Amino acid sequence: MPIHDGEKAVEIIKTPSDDHSRKILSATISKALSVEEIRQVHGIPLGSLYRKIHALEAKGLILANPIKTKDGKKAYEYQATLKNAVIRFGSEQVKVRVTPNGIA
Repeated sequence: MPIHDGEKAVEIIKTPSDDHSRKILSATISKALSVEEIRQVHGIPLGSLYRKIHALEAKGLILANPIKTKDGKKAYEYQATLKNAVIRFGSEQVKVRVTPNGIA
């Protein structure tokens, strides 16, 4: 699916350059994970993890799924909205093509 929105394309291009954002997206492609599960796997500090998740959510690159914990509290699991993105650089333009994750 080609991305025709220039701002969205720029966000998709910039996101992999951020190590924490890349790790969060990679971890959540195949299944939704809680903040704690992402932190345990990648060792991202909790404050940074929440900031990155909220930024990815605002960009539409990750989706928050509400869940209830074992003790009945409200929490979220997060899943990437894209399976992959292909960026092609041409002589006069940049093209971004994405494969949706099928969850949104």
